[in-house]
Amino acid sequence: MSNYAYLFPLSKFSTDLQRKALKGKATFKYIFNEEESQEIIQRNAFQLLLNHLKPNDKVYVYTYWCLSNEDRLSFVLLDVVTRIAAIHEKGASVLLIDNHIDTSNPQGRFNLSTLVATSQYLYEIKKEESKTNSSSECSCSSNYIQKAGC
Repeated sequence: MSNYAYLFPLSKFSTDLQRKALKGKATFKYIFNEEESQEIIQRNAFQLLLNHLKPNDKVYVYTYWCLSNEDRLSFVLLDVVTRIAAIHEKGASVLLIDNHIDTSNPQGRFNLSTLVATSQYLYEIKKEESKTNSSSECSCSSNYIQKAGC
């Protein structure tokens, strides 16, 4: 069994911050770091990680957002599930540091799927609300009385 770390540059969580959060969590055989200058969609470091994984290995990731693409928020669920499935197909598991989720057990897999599905739902609700708010016209006559939805 080997431990690996996977770092992905995020606007809110730099790879330096992720590296600090992972420090002391385990002894890592390798740390796979996506470079900010690389074509992020390809995920070259993630592909290298998959090539190294063997059954019972553990992949430490700071947050599940590292397994998603920030520019494709509408596909959070699909991105995360696809990448976690690729890791599980190798017989390995994922440990998410910020959420204390370990996918090596059924409870951890359930917690992860609930968390990611909730994120997807909240994104879609926010998107719908922004459509509704931008398309509705509100004519409020005073600061004390507001039409519902204004």
